Amino acid sequence: MSRWRYWLPAGLGVAATSVFFLSVMRPPGVTSSRFGQDLPWQITRSQNGATIGVFGLTINESSLRDAVHKLGRRYELGLFQNPAGQLNLEAYFRDAVIGGLNARLVLSARLSEEQLIALLARAGAGKPTAEGGRRYSVSDADQDLALTATV
Repeated sequence: MSRWRYWLPAGLGVAATSVFFLSVMRPPGVTSSRFGQDLPWQITRSQNGATIGVFGLTINESSLRDAVHKLGRRYELGLFQNPAGQLNLEAYFRDAVIGGLNARLVLSARLSEEQLIALLARAGAGKPTAEGGRRYSVSDADQDLALTATV
């Protein structure tokens, strides 16, 4: 009887630790790539050559929301303004699992100039970049708009 006093808590501790690590260490994307698929050098073209795909995303068609679904929810959106004043939206994925490889990725996304200016107006104070421009965080209110941008 006294053995169960030690083994039961130890077993429950191992089970709880396993559940915790499985939830933390799982691939971040909802539709993670199988091992050996969606590698950077595996580029696909449509029959007519009009579209190009990489990482399971289609250039100029897939949205940032599609990228989040594929690459994971560990991302940060940034609005960059170069010294000439031109705006660019980027998504930085800190921990993406693609084809069995762990990667950090930056995706450039496209919105209209009016939408980028609207994002900038609500972004608050930016931080200077090494190139002489500024980096702004996308506000929480603008996350949905930014996720509609095409990659």
